[in-house]
Amino acid sequence: MIKQILKLFEKYSRYLSSFGLIFGLIITPLTLTRVDNFTNNLWIIIQLLIAVLGIIFLHFLDNKVKNGKIKKEYSNDIDFWLTFIIQFAFGNLFSTYVVLYFRSSTLFLSWPFVLLILILLIGNEIWVKHYSKLTLQLTTLFLAVYMFLIFSLPILIRRIGDDIFILSGVFSLIIIFLLIKILSVFIKENFIKSKRALTFSLLGTFIIINGMYFLNIIPPIPLSLKEAGVYHSVQRINNEYVLKGEIKIWRDYFRVYEIYHKKVGEPVYVFTSVFSPTKFDTKIVHEWQYYDEVQKEWVTSNKIALSIVGGRDGGYRTYSEKSNIFLGKWRVNILTLKGRVIGRVNFRVE
Repeated sequence: MIKQILKLFEKYSRYLSSFGLIFGLIITPLTLTRVDNFTNNLWIIIQLLIAVLGIIFLHFLDNKVKNGKIKKEYSNDIDFWLTFIIQFAFGNLFSTYVVLYFRSSTLFLSWPFVLLILILLIGNEIWVKHYSKLTLQLTTLFLAVYMFLIFSLPILIRRIGDDIFILSGVFSLIIIFLLIKILSVFIKENFIKSKRALTFSLLGTFIIINGMYFLNIIPPIPLSLKEAGVYHSVQRINNEYVLKGEIKIWRDYFRVYEIYHKKVGEPVYVFTSVFSPTKFDTKIVHEWQYYDEVQKEWVTSNKIALSIVGGRDGGYRTYSEKSNIFLGKWRVNILTLKGRVIGRVNFRVE
């Protein structure tokens, strides 16, 4: 009976895997609460360990088959299950990263990176037959480790910056190098054959991720924008903010630029709520810009630095205001002190 169930599972594993992908994308956003949550990060570490152990055991088994210590017919079933376990671990990891990076991103700038993770997630279902290839295994694992360290190191060190990002890449390379040393004990011949391809793949991936970071495509995770908008007035009453904005109809939610009706002598307020991990106190910048219709470019009017305190689930609430604002297109970029974009508020003054 168990054998029949296993055979049915092998036969329909592709459909079950696709169902698991859809189910994971629905459930993951509901179960992932905060980027600094211990349980969430422990889950990621466990999936990384499962993937690492799966890769090691898969090649250990192949080595035993080549040496004649295990019959090929017995190894086929074990290969299937080890490959499925590796695929399952990578699927869990990339579905988690899609949610975390999407929450921390401004899609106008970060969509290529979020798209990359989605491609990896969907590709995880398509490329399962190729998981026996060493280069694909280690490159995928390198990406999974790298994406985890990008946000976990800042949480541990309690700050973000170029040096922390570079450090996360260095640690990722060290982890992959150690794994290569372990695997080389079992599959030395395979490493000799795939050494060139593996080197180019890992270094190419490292360069692409760094390029995305310095082009401001990777969002400044673990910071994330929870709420942002332009308002006529902002008042704090009994530790709660009362916001007065435009009356909206359904079409307004699909506008690139929110319509803001200016009143004479009234300042314009931009309110934001930015999540920061516990004990991760930092500063953000509201960069006010207007669009110069003559020069066809965005011009910075002024920058306002604001302190935020980490730990609040809904994000730390703060705002900036500007007087003497004129008609036309405006935007307020919510930035880190290093100029990385957390979010953006677009509006048109009429």
